[in-house]
Amino acid sequence: MVNEEGDKTFIRITNKVIYDEIIGLKDYVKSLNGRISVNRWIGTTALSISLLILGFLLKMGIGK
Repeated sequence: MVNEEGDKTFIRITNKVIYDEIIGLKDYVKSLNGRISVNRWIGTTALSISLLILGFLLKMGIGK
């Protein structure tokens, strides 16, 4: 493929393009960080509650 300058390049990549991509990824990671924290909190809470229930059920079964 030949561009308007006559070079046989597919896409011209400049420092500006790379910088814009890095800034876009940085913003995306910031938005993910909050969701990951919430998901980790929900998972930890669910595991703790299920282990508590399992412990009570086992204690009730062994006590009989």
